[in-house]
Amino acid sequence: RGNVSLSKLDYILSIYLCAIIQPNVYFSYSWYWGAADGYVPCDDGASKKCMAPQNWYPQLLHRLGEPVSDGEWSNTYECEREFEYAQVSVDIRYEKSAVIDWK
Repeated sequence: RGNVSLSKLDYILSIYLCAIIQPNVYFSYSWYWGAADGYVPCDDGASKKCMAPQNWYPQLLHRLGEPVSDGEWSNTYECEREFEYAQVSVDIRYEKSAVIDWK
């Protein structure tokens, strides 16, 4: 389960970074409600109860920095945005379109 949540994070995170992020609006990522459902790293190794990947989410450990631009939309569904340490692009119609290029 942790690997599935890891594989879907770029899409969700890129939408948040491109379209939603604002002061006092925070990102939270889990699959249910408990701590072991993805909110925090799990210390129980390969337990099937833990929804987070064993190596946590590498995307959440990068520096993002201040936004360099607002999200720029084209074709209604495609968004790009630049931050000090990342370039984000996503077409919200396609999960596999998400790209977060960490500088």
